[in-house]
Amino acid sequence: MTAPLLATQGLAERAAPFVDAAVLSLGDLHVVDRLGRRAGVDDVEVLLGLAFVVRAPRFGHTGVDPTTLRAGIVVDEALALAWPDDGWHSRAPMASLVGDDDAGLPFVRLGALLQTGRMAAYERRLAATLTARAGCLDDASVDVPRARADLDALFDDGTAATADGAGAQKIAAAVALVARTTVVSGGPGTGKTTTLAKLLTALHGQSVARGAAPPHVALAAPTGKAAARMREALLGRRPERGVSDAAWTWLGTLEAVTLHRLLGFQPRTPSRFRHGAQERLPHDVVVVDEASMVDVAMMCKLVEAVRDDARLVLLGDRNQLASVEAGCVLADLTAPAAGAMVAVAEGVPARLAPLLDALPAGPSTPVVVPRARAAMVQFRKAFRFEREGLREVVHALAEASADAANEAAHLGRALARIHGGGEELAFRPHTAGRVDARVLEEVAREFRLALAALRERPGDEGARRATLQRIDAVRVLCTHRAGPLGAVGLNDALTARLRPAGGGADPWWCGRLVMVTENDYDRDLWNGDVGVVAPDPRTGASVVFLRGEAVKAVPVTAMPAHETAFAMTIHKSQGSQFGHAVVVLPAESGPLLTRELVYTGISRARSKVTLCGDARVLADALRRRVERASGLGDR
Repeated sequence: MTAPLLATQGLAERAAPFVDAAVLSLGDLHVVDRLGRRAGVDDVEVLLGLAFVVRAPRFGHTGVDPTTLRAGIVVDEALALAWPDDGWHSRAPMASLVGDDDAGLPFVRLGALLQTGRMAAYERRLAATLTARAGCLDDASVDVPRARADLDALFDDGTAATADGAGAQKIAAAVALVARTTVVSGGPGTGKTTTLAKLLTALHGQSVARGAAPPHVALAAPTGKAAARMREALLGRRPERGVSDAAWTWLGTLEAVTLHRLLGFQPRTPSRFRHGAQERLPHDVVVVDEASMVDVAMMCKLVEAVRDDARLVLLGDRNQLASVEAGCVLADLTAPAAGAMVAVAEGVPARLAPLLDALPAGPSTPVVVPRARAAMVQFRKAFRFEREGLREVVHALAEASADAANEAAHLGRALARIHGGGEELAFRPHTAGRVDARVLEEVAREFRLALAALRERPGDEGARRATLQRIDAVRVLCTHRAGPLGAVGLNDALTARLRPAGGGADPWWCGRLVMVTENDYDRDLWNGDVGVVAPDPRTGASVVFLRGEAVKAVPVTAMPAHETAFAMTIHKSQGSQFGHAVVVLPAESGPLLTRELVYTGISRARSKVTLCGDARVLADALRRRVERASGLGDR
């Protein structure tokens, strides 16, 4: 490749090998070239080093530590790249480009971290807003006798008020009643949505006690798929006690939307929303599910938009993958809690005691963390998994991340259970660098069963609904997209097995699973929505989606960007659940294959997991943690 066209003498030639290796982009170099010209900086090593700071957000980091620059970048060692020299970050020209948070320069130094001014500003604003929100709502915000009676009615089932099982749910609801910002973290099936339903019921009771209208509640998630699943889970089963007909009817009126829709997405200015610090959201309660998927920029804009007197509740799993975009906000928020099951800011315990009779004792006693900018409750007991083996593996992996002193023991227990086999857990080595053909045949057979009704009665509304209700019975989850072990290659392999005979090359064949990859506000289609291609007498073929109990048909000519979805990446699967998850590992270990990735894949399953790969690669992955550079915790 020829050297990029840049004004700074020597920068193009110096950076060309990094561009050829896809380590830096031309955009990274043009940014520092332009900034260098404006500041009169022509030190090639300084500008090359700052190009890595510009690059960082594309790879999830909000900055870089210049002293460990090379260690955090995945690159083929055979390329022998000449990295920036050791002293670039301390040379005199840096003063023209790098300053403190309030210096107004293009780059910011925060301790050992170098950040772009944009990333630093998001973190600074988010930290300031969370600090202002730390602690409790006004004393008059809760009718204590009514709240205590409702919590007792909703949660008391003979379970002690501990941070394990149903007792943790009562603690979390009580915390969210009094705290401005609450984080409830827990793995799949630990009761986060059940707790939410009961919390909202208690808030409905507060409005009844005051003779006021029910609270104005916003339910939101990062993707349309996650938002839809949030509402389905919230209304899936009425709590057995404490929920009046009026409260249940009110819960049924609540809609769940994407964060973009909640904040007021504006197509002409996609990075700016209608609601923000200057025009707050009108809601009394804002609930965000799958909070681990929210990046620092979006979280900053969300938190700034929430009224000072409103409750903000973040639900998520700190052990899951972080956001695709820059930041690891949920991990940063929960980090000050260390291994505590309940961690709160000063003043919260005194407000909790009257709601719970007395503060719970033992490990569930709320720990006061001076740095806490949100009250945090960690759920550890899973209720969802249909098989004990799956519950054991997911719990062991979560404990390995929470209990560093006994990490090796927890990982050993998880690996022993995976390799021990059983109906719910199977480990299948690759065959000649490919997924074992028997696994693909089993997956194809499960998909054929799910698609049977549609293929037998293609125009029947009931058959379409039945198919859509069954398509999540199985899914192949991959660590990456490309190659025979990636989502693209495995979709091709499954398409070859599932396409009806004589269908030719037509992509719109009956039974093809399709996943939307961009939001389409006009057609009410959301990134992550999965539908099925069905014959349509009017249009030839449509993609049908489930909306509650109704079937929505979209002509194939009107479909937004999409891809085949028999297999998907683990990143794309977040917020979804499948009966049988087939998790495919790469042929070789690598820095992008981490415990969080494997944990997220396994925890998508309800009843069965098939892990495909090499035992050594799996063990390496479980020992490797995601490490993201972030300044939010320090701020």
